[in-house]
Amino acid sequence: RVAAAENREILLMSVLGLCFGYALLANIVGLSVAIGAFLAGVLVAESKSAEVAKLLSSPIKDMFVAIFFISVGALMDVSQLENYMFIAVALIVVATGMKFGGNVLGNFIFRQKRGKALRSAFTLAAPRGEFSIVIVKVGVDIGAVSAFLFPLVGIISIITAFISPFLMKASDKIVPVLEEKEDV
Repeated sequence: RVAAAENREILLMSVLGLCFGYALLANIVGLSVAIGAFLAGVLVAESKSAEVAKLLSSPIKDMFVAIFFISVGALMDVSQLENYMFIAVALIVVATGMKFGGNVLGNFIFRQKRGKALRSAFTLAAPRGEFSIVIVKVGVDIGAVSAFLFPLVGIISIITAFISPFLMKASDKIVPVLEEKEDV
């Protein structure tokens, strides 16, 4: 009905209403507000006006993402991080390697060419975990996980977000060399 009205303001307010309404409902039943907002997003994605809603809500999304990362950063106690830096680096290497290997293996299973498999693996290798920050924070809040995991997961997410573009650029240089070897 809202999509049929063709009024952008009504559509935007409806999307925001769904988002906040589902977040509130999730909170009332004891779930994370992030899960409620995610479910609202799934509903919007399935609507007839998904593209317009996405376009209209983009500036608001950007604002809330900035606020989210400011608040998450303010909650982190990074004073103990030096004690866990080895663990963080080891987890980054293991997680990146596993994603890279799993991606290459999956591409080979589905008979993709080596170049496409490697390019895909380099692009998706770094495990960015913005949502994992939310999950760990909820776990810390309810006492399900140790508090040291919050800054650890945060630093892993930040570092992997930074290395992703470098991995993609590396694929532009490495993949052509490996494709030449495949042709020989």
